[in-house]
Amino acid sequence: MYLLRSYETVETYLPRNLGREVLMAAKDCTKHSKVLWMATLSLIAVLASVPAELRADDPDPQAKDPVVQVKRPASSIKAPAPLTTGEKLRLYATSTYGPTSLLRSGLGAAYGQARDKEPEWGQGLEGYGKRYASRFGQHAVKRTITFGVGAMLHEDPRYYYSEKTGFFPRLNHAVTHTFITRKDDGSEAPAYGRFAGAFGGGLISRTWHPESSNSLTDGLRSGAVSMGIDVGFRAFHEFWPDVRRVVLHR
Repeated sequence: MYLLRSYETVETYLPRNLGREVLMAAKDCTKHSKVLWMATLSLIAVLASVPAELRADDPDPQAKDPVVQVKRPASSIKAPAPLTTGEKLRLYATSTYGPTSLLRSGLGAAYGQARDKEPEWGQGLEGYGKRYASRFGQHAVKRTITFGVGAMLHEDPRYYYSEKTGFFPRLNHAVTHTFITRKDDGSEAPAYGRFAGAFGGGLISRTWHPESSNSLTDGLRSGAVSMGIDVGFRAFHEFWPDVRRVVLHR
């Protein structure tokens, strides 16, 4: 129910005929993905027990390092300065070729192999290698398009933590700010760079996929799944500081 309200909030930022199908596809993916649903339930169970006093603002909210996610800023603190093109390029390189991206591609390839997606690629190490190369290639295309479009439109690629308290308001912030982005001037707008990257990567990657998964529908579905995964990662970024304090005592 609360996630559906988040999607409705996102829809108010989108043009009338742009993104409705994307949001419906994302809802469908969330509804039918047992893995994502189980992960979401587990996350709720853990975070619902986080005491409020452990949710203090993180230090140095004005940090300008583009590799580090911007921390939840207090309303009385000046927002971080806009990133330069060079800093955005550095963040692009880290988010595209860093350890997290390699792990993400590896997990995606393992999931695809377990489900025997793209059966033409077979099983074993050879099949896994093809799936890994495909996942990483799609991710690189996605991130490159996102960077190019975002830089052209002056989008800020950093994630800004919610200033609100409570699990559901913060979850709503993480979901909606997958589809909405902050710009260099501090305003908010539809995340055109992320949309272009997700669906551009999904469609372009069809050129090297086998016949069983290289249709236009497959490309659009892959883009919608990519947006859904981004929702999960943004929720992780939002709540990870709380989990770290509780589990790792940091």
